[in-house]
Amino acid sequence: RGDIPAKTDGGWGKWGKFQECSRTCGVGIQVSRRKCEAPSPSGGGRYCVGQRERFRVCSTKHCPEKSREFRDDQCHIFNHRKQSNGRLADSSITWKAVYETMNVSDPGICRLTCISKKTQWIVGTKVIDGTRCYPGSSEYCINGQCVHIGCDGKLGSSAVEDACRVCNGDNSTCERVAETKTYEHGKRRQAIAKIPKGSVNINFTKTCSKSNLLRIGTSKEHSFFLFKKEFGLANRSQSYRLAGTVFFYVVHPNEMESFFALGPTDDQLTVWVHLRDREKADVDYSYYVPNGTYQWHLTKWTNCSKSCDTDASVGM
Repeated sequence: RGDIPAKTDGGWGKWGKFQECSRTCGVGIQVSRRKCEAPSPSGGGRYCVGQRERFRVCSTKHCPEKSREFRDDQCHIFNHRKQSNGRLADSSITWKAVYETMNVSDPGICRLTCISKKTQWIVGTKVIDGTRCYPGSSEYCINGQCVHIGCDGKLGSSAVEDACRVCNGDNSTCERVAETKTYEHGKRRQAIAKIPKGSVNINFTKTCSKSNLLRIGTSKEHSFFLFKKEFGLANRSQSYRLAGTVFFYVVHPNEMESFFALGPTDDQLTVWVHLRDREKADVDYSYYVPNGTYQWHLTKWTNCSKSCDTDASVGM
């Protein structure tokens, strides 16, 4: 009879070098790996217990202004890609990232989902490490899971921004502007608010029929509806870059729509509601401005100064 081989439990080898950063701007991630080879398990010995990979934050510099959201960048590579027959795809088709969930515990939140106006979905395996779980989130996708990164750029850090977007701040450098309004059917397009340049943590929520839509614009760019009717994009949460920041538009199942942005904005924004049916629209909004910022507050029109002939009413 031969000797029974000795039972050897596995042991971890040395950590390898950290690989190239996953991003050149924004929050990038590096990974280092080790193998269970010092020694390798044999003779029925146990495999190594513990982490095979470790991660660290690498790039923390800001991306250039007007850069695409990182998820959109990852969908952009499908534009004009050659088909399996070697022909170039329809040059008019462009791909945009959409979000299927904002639940950080949902395993699908770190899956890349792209869609176009003209064709079907493209669903990837997972987004590149360092992709926000959703715009404005302090959780980032790392190896397919949402992981918290503090505002100090450290994994697992408890450092958080205050409402003014100051890391570990005390909310003393800004003031909150908030209001809840109900808009009745009448004038088709009604201005809700003018948001000053430099605003942060902007939140708008509208509750009413989906035929009543939110519209947003700046002094430099044309305004547009946040809700998209094009094939594939309707009823999908997605992001937009506007006024130097990223706005995240969320479609809710109960005919409510909302959007938010971290800011700061580099231009004044105007938000309108378009009333297209006989229902009213309830709008709740808030944002923060630096201390000492002067703001315009929109009020109702005054009564007309004359009961006949031509005259004017005043809106302040």
